Amino acid sequence: MGMLSRGGWWRAAGILAFGGAALSASAQVAPPASHIIGGEGPLGVTLAPVRGNEPLTMNALLGFVNDEPIFVQDMLRPVDGQLRAIAKSARDLSDFRQQARPIIEAQLKRYITDIAVNSTAKDALTDEEKTGLDHYMAIQRHDLIVQWGGGSEARAEQALRATGSSVDKTLSDVRRHLVVMLYIRKELAPRVVITRQMVLDDYQRNAQQWHQDPEIELFTITLPITRWLREPGVDGKLGPFITDPAPAQIQKAQAQAMAAANEIEAKLRSGQETFAQLAEDYSSDANGSATGGRYPNVKRGSMAHSMVEDFAFSLPANTLGKPLLVKNSDPTKTVVMVIKVGEKKEARTVPFSEAEAKIREKLRSAQMSTLTDQFFNKLEGQSAIENQNRMLDTAMDVAEARFAAQ
Repeated sequence: MGMLSRGGWWRAAGILAFGGAALSASAQVAPPASHIIGGEGPLGVTLAPVRGNEPLTMNALLGFVNDEPIFVQDMLRPVDGQLRAIAKSARDLSDFRQQARPIIEAQLKRYITDIAVNSTAKDALTDEEKTGLDHYMAIQRHDLIVQWGGGSEARAEQALRATGSSVDKTLSDVRRHLVVMLYIRKELAPRVVITRQMVLDDYQRNAQQWHQDPEIELFTITLPITRWLREPGVDGKLGPFITDPAPAQIQKAQAQAMAAANEIEAKLRSGQETFAQLAEDYSSDANGSATGGRYPNVKRGSMAHSMVEDFAFSLPANTLGKPLLVKNSDPTKTVVMVIKVGEKKEARTVPFSEAEAKIREKLRSAQMSTLTDQFFNKLEGQSAIENQNRMLDTAMDVAEARFAAQ
């Protein structure tokens, strides 16, 4: 039920311009007194008291992180939708547990981390970031109400409560995690170092990536000759298709299809009708006629028929070609094509000056991802792994009873 994917969190935390000022990789933030990155103190992760034979429910208390309680329902809420989907598709309880465990384990670790860092992260927010965050969360509230209630907050609240959540609880999860990711990004950004030589090395190492094949904007109208391979009908109407046409009949049908294509070409050159109108009226290609016969971004080597491809790529940009007869050993598949080329891009290698910014951003994102993983791994290493494992086992039992055993 989470509103943002992991990539979505980074986009929200790093690309959104909070208060009109995006968080840059060079942002310098003075760490607060309770700075957690690099800290030596262990996290206070403790288990809930033993419950004896009491049944476990979604309200079960898993334990505490720095004296803040963790309830199963709150911890599982962001992955509610995923667990419900798994429960529907799982073959049995064993299959459910196998699929659900990594999701619940990742969510538990994230939840513990969020709680551990959240207090420090909130204190580190600037007024500008708080304003931007409030604006962003207003958008999230609107989207959530539309998604769950069709625009009605009352219906959204009712639908979310049926899953054990609410509008405010869902948005609280989003806000807390976003605050944490903003804080971590600001703390780690100064450690990201990208030199021009690193960018150049990547450009040279992935040279093939920056080669662009020839590309055209292609327009086609396809006329199959089978339209004219018909038995004589009654009262001037067309009869049934000729199943085994003689060579003379094939030649006649080809000539008739070519004549029809010549008429289409004449209409196009005179401007009587547009290509899209004629494609819709005459083309046998259902997809082509639906899009006005237009195929954007056609690359050299991507077309099924080499003769058609050679002809199309031989045309200059914004040029209408002469009708083309495309024969096939099976005469029922022989067609006449009217071909036009719009925009045309020649083969080229993107120069380093043009690729540099994209490569720099790619390398910066990769470094940030690595530093973030290191941060989370270190934070997890400071917590009581045994306690986390026991929390996970309890959460798995509750999830099985809540989702899979119904």
